Amino acid sequence: LPALVLGIFASLWYVITWNGLREIKNAQVTNAIDFISHDLSQLEREIEEELKSGNLAKAERALTARGVIRNFKELMAVDNEGIIILSTKLAWKGRHVSEVFPKFNSEIWKVVTSSNRKQIDVQRDTQDIFAYFPLTLNRKSDELRPSRVGSLILHHQIGRASCRERV
Repeated sequence: LPALVLGIFASLWYVITWNGLREIKNAQVTNAIDFISHDLSQLEREIEEELKSGNLAKAERALTARGVIRNFKELMAVDNEGIIILSTKLAWKGRHVSEVFPKFNSEIWKVVTSSNRKQIDVQRDTQDIFAYFPLTLNRKSDELRPSRVGSLILHHQIGRASCRERV
């Protein structure tokens, strides 16, 4: 009888713990998506304004300032042809995004640039979030829809940074 009670108690404890951990992970993902949506929308507006004013240096500062956010692994602005115009990794500038960013999803990117709507891809198994936000590039005054739409691309990793990254 004590073994049966212990078995039931252990099973109950396991189920409660497992559910609690699952809820915590779901909350982490939800909070990360909310943060990304807010921050990249703000960055999108800042960069579009600076590009409209012809001030590429200020646009670059706005983007590179986001590089200090711990879970932002890669953040870049890509033109309508896939060429990186701004990046937190300065060596990537001027190169095609698929050449330097192996996790680039060209299908999502095409949808974002053609529909002018953001897409956020969550990969729960690897704790990665990939966000693609449309970025209007030098809209002409007579255009109803911008003819050149690039994107902001973010690779965000949920959870703690690895020890290797902190050292």
